[in-house]
Amino acid sequence: MMEEEKATNGAVTRHMLGPQFVNKLICDLNQSNEDSYKPWCIEDVSLFILPSKLGYDINQCKLIFAPTLFEEHWSCYAFEPSTKLYMC
Repeated sequence: MMEEEKATNGAVTRHMLGPQFVNKLICDLNQSNEDSYKPWCIEDVSLFILPSKLGYDINQCKLIFAPTLFEEHWSCYAFEPSTKLYMC
């Protein structure tokens, strides 16, 4: 989806994080005080966020979408990097 937008418009205006990434983020935040917690390193998330891996800079996007599934309920968060606002 983002590759098509870049090819058509020359830039990517939106980015969608995979639900696996968002669920891992939520689980890790919930476990951050446990002894088994392992902090993330750049290798863990580079595929999702680094311009060299994506082909564009997500900070330049107008919106970043983050769908998540929790207890059989889907939610989608939208982040606006320029204003640092998020909506659910």
